[in-house]
Amino acid sequence: MNLAGPKSREVLAGLTGVDLSVAAFPYLAVREGEVAGIPARLMRVGFVGEWGYEIHVPAVSGGALWDALMKAGASRGIRPFGVEAQRLLRLEKGHIIISQDTDGLTTPLDVGMEWALKMNKPFFVGQRSLSAIAKKPRKQQLVGITFPAGYSGKLPLECNLVIAGGDIAGRVTSIAFSPTLGHAIGLAFVRPDLATPGGSVSIRLSDGAMVQAKVSATPFYDPDNKRQKDEPPAGPVTPLVSASAGAVSPVAEGVAATLLEPVRQPAAAQVLGIADMSRSARIGCKGPGATAWLQALGLPIPAQPNSWLPLDGGGLIARLGFTEFLVEGPDALIAPLAAAPRGPGVYPVLRQDAALVLGGSRLDELLRQTCNVNFRPLDPAQRPVVLTSMVGVGVTVIPETRNGRPFVRIWSDGTYGPYLWETLLGIAIELGGGAVAPHSFN
Repeated sequence: MNLAGPKSREVLAGLTGVDLSVAAFPYLAVREGEVAGIPARLMRVGFVGEWGYEIHVPAVSGGALWDALMKAGASRGIRPFGVEAQRLLRLEKGHIIISQDTDGLTTPLDVGMEWALKMNKPFFVGQRSLSAIAKKPRKQQLVGITFPAGYSGKLPLECNLVIAGGDIAGRVTSIAFSPTLGHAIGLAFVRPDLATPGGSVSIRLSDGAMVQAKVSATPFYDPDNKRQKDEPPAGPVTPLVSASAGAVSPVAEGVAATLLEPVRQPAAAQVLGIADMSRSARIGCKGPGATAWLQALGLPIPAQPNSWLPLDGGGLIARLGFTEFLVEGPDALIAPLAAAPRGPGVYPVLRQDAALVLGGSRLDELLRQTCNVNFRPLDPAQRPVVLTSMVGVGVTVIPETRNGRPFVRIWSDGTYGPYLWETLLGIAIELGGGAVAPHSFN
């Protein structure tokens, strides 16, 4: 198990007699001892770029160790984290995933891991081949790539090709938006002449369009590795990260290409309009302390799970289940919430949503084509929140009535935003509507 984060040493110290000080147990060291009375091998390593430990125990003792860690860390806000979070954090550190950032022909020389080779050993498997390869000109090099903060175009997908002079010069192996850094980062194989940090590379997207990325040194985050090597950082808990009103919409490109002329928008909105609200500011949080924390900040709390309330000054707070919340509204409302230190038992939920609104007399026809929930029996006056899927995409939906016509707000993972926009817009056009500005529904 991987116990990671600035408080991991505090949690582990209560369960083991192993000396966990920096001097006695430095980064990359291995120690053996007991954790919660279970024989264990401890490694001061981590894939996520924070202070942490890998704890290896017999499989039969895994459940007992898990329970002991969760109990010992409860007062410090311990939470399980998933593989997707781990994959993003490792990318921020430039750690490769074997078989994703490598293939069967990749050598340690191609991915900057010469440090892991001890070529002066008497013998190891592959040593002769690596010696021969090292004498030949390099064919490819794994590099970091970045996109500027505020970039509004499409991002490459993994395996999109790097093009130079009309020829294939590499491929993207990993790509993601980093909320910590505030911009997109990735890894890509490129020709050695393109691998200089500060240079740029051209990447061909799946639709044939070309985008430019900057070549960057890795790690992207904490390049000196201080958060893993030095004393765990102290200080207040990091505040929540909010989607700003100036943020880039994941469907901006599709909206720009399909928005109706202003004179046609009011009529389209009466029939079936679709608009983009992704730039609205929002935050998400969850955990056993989330309700009390939001109340302390002066927000009303919906009484029931899967319901919502309007907020003074515009915006809303939606309760997604028992302990998860979405708050959306003007920057003046969201910015103070995002800056407030989190209380105990409050965990951020990244809200990089595609946020769409649809309304008009033919909305029910679209919903019946795209969603397996029957919205007609729902009473908008009860302010329901529906978690479902539309055209195969997981969505959160709030049904309302505006100006006597049905209206819905929809949030989805921004990754699926362009597909969701294109699909719903196509149906709206078939039904006599189209893409409009949000104020068209007023």
